Amino acid sequence: MRSLRALRVDAREGLKRHREGTNVGYLSLMMPRFIELPYRRYPEGHPQQRPFVFSQVPMQRFKSNQSCFQSHVRTALALSVLILLPSCLVSGKSEVSYTGSRVTAETLALVEAGESEAFTLEVLGEPTARIERKDGSWVWRWDYAMVTDKKGGVFLLIMSKSKTSVERSTYVVLEDGVVMKAWQD
Repeated sequence: MRSLRALRVDAREGLKRHREGTNVGYLSLMMPRFIELPYRRYPEGHPQQRPFVFSQVPMQRFKSNQSCFQSHVRTALALSVLILLPSCLVSGKSEVSYTGSRVTAETLALVEAGESEAFTLEVLGEPTARIERKDGSWVWRWDYAMVTDKKGGVFLLIMSKSKTSVERSTYVVLEDGVVMKAWQD
C-alpha cells in the first residue's frame, strides 16, 4: 500500500506530464487540486520512484469528460424529442376533388340572349346534359361539384372527419339554335 505522500508525488508528476503534453488519455485532465504541495525527488532506481498509476487516485471524486459529454447528449436528445413529439401526435389531411365542368360567372356573362349554339359550345364546352322540352326548346346543363374531405386527430385520442361539397349548375335555354336565357344556381 502506497503512502499518501507517494500518491501526491505521483499525481504531481502526472500533472507535469499533462502540462507538457506528453501524457496520453482523458484521465490526465482529472488531477486532484491538492497536488500543488512540495514534493521530494527520488534518485533514479529508488524503490519509491514508480510510474504514476491512475487507479490509486480516488476517481469517484471526479467527474470524467465522458460523463459530461453523455449528459449533454441526453439533454439534447430530450429537447429534440420534446420539440418533435407534438408534430408526430397531431395530424391532418385535406383532399379536394372536382367533377364536372366549372363555369364561372364571368364566362357565363359572355353568353347573352341571341348568341348561337356553336358560340355557346365554344365558350362553355360540352354540357353535362341536354334536355328537350315539350315546346321544342332545349335546356343544356353544366354540373360542377367540388368535394373537400378533411381528416385530423390527436394520436389515439381524438379523430375527426368532415366532408363538404359545393355543387353548382349552369343552365342555357336554346330555341331554334339561339340562346334565349342563361343562368346559374
